[in-house]
Order: sequence, then C-alpha cells, then structure tokens
Amino acid sequence: MWTQFWDMHSGGSLKEKQHYIYIEAPEDEAKVIFYNRFGHNPERVTCTCCGDDYSISEDESLEELTAFHRGQWREKGPKVSLEDYRHSEEALFIPAEEIPTFQASKDFAARLKHGTLEVKVVKQPLAGKKPARGLQGTLAGLSLAKTKVLLQEMQDVKQLREIQASDPRPAVRMLAAARVEEMRKALEKEGRASGSKDEAAA
Repeated sequence: MWTQFWDMHSGGSLKEKQHYIYIEAPEDEAKVIFYNRFGHNPERVTCTCCGDDYSISEDESLEELTAFHRGQWREKGPKVSLEDYRHSEEALFIPAEEIPTFQASKDFAARLKHGTLEVKVVKQPLAGKKPARGLQGTLAGLSLAKTKVLLQEMQDVKQLREIQASDPRPAVRMLAAARVEEMRKALEKEGRASGSKDEAAA
C-alpha cells in the first residue's frame, strides 16, 4: 500500500523540495510518518483561500497511484515510465524498508522491525450499500475520459474538493485536485494582471 502527498501550493509555495511525496504505508499511518519525518502536518491548511496543503490519496498499486502524474491518462503528449518517474526530481519515494521505526506508530514500527508489513485492504461488499446520489452518482456512471471532460468544465471548488476527498477512484481524485490547482493558478494570474493595471492607472 502506498500513499501519495501532492503539494497543492497552499500559501503560494511548495512545503518540501518535491512536489509529490510517496510513502509505502496506508494513508493513516503515512500521515504519521510524514509528520515525524518532515515536521509539519500534511493535513494543515496554510492558506484558507488556497485550501489544503496536500491532496492525499492511497492505492495498493504504485503504478496506479502515479499514473496521472506520469501522463498515462493523456491522449497526446509524453508518457513517463514508473522507473523513470522514480528518479524524477519532482517526486520523492519512501519505501517501507527506508522508514525508521521511530517515525512510525508503535504498531507499524513493530511490523517494520519484524518484517510483517503486509497490509490487506478489506473492501466493503457492494450488497447493502446505498447507491451514490447527486454528482458522485453521476460520476460513478461515467468513463474516466468523460469524467475528465466534466471536471474540466466545473467551476465549483467546493464540489471539486468533495470529489477529491471521496471519489473511490484514485485517477478521478487526482483529476479533481489538478482542476483545483488549475483554477488557483488562473486566479493568481488574474490577480497579478489586475494589480499591474492598478499600478499603471496610478
């Protein structure tokens, strides 16, 4: 199990040297390791206008978790292999064997020490679950390509963040996060342009 921490530039800058940090641990445990290793809470909100410092998601497959940032969903443009991406300067990978026990929780540290780190993910059966409603229900019935088009047309940051936090598909969560970041950059650019006009008028 791997967890991805995608820096969302809250406050206008990266919190660490790398834009993306991957830790080989379930999400809840990875947050503990992240805090102990880097000294700041990955769930912190540096700027309330920008939102969360990090978009956090997990997946059993590192290949799936990194697919979006490696360009695997692009119809055109370069696609990067996982091996090349692991050597990218914008991403940091922390495999389980490189996690000091003092950075992990007591239980996780014990499993690291004794080599019993295998983590099984128990997924709830679909039977008995209520069908998703509203936007989530709509997205659940769409292909990834159609979902991408829909997200690109969305202007509601709150809805995008809800998708980013709750959609079961890692690729969709990443697409939603990318749309939020795109909108943030557009607002920053618009703000700079407006400031320049004000200065010229003065």
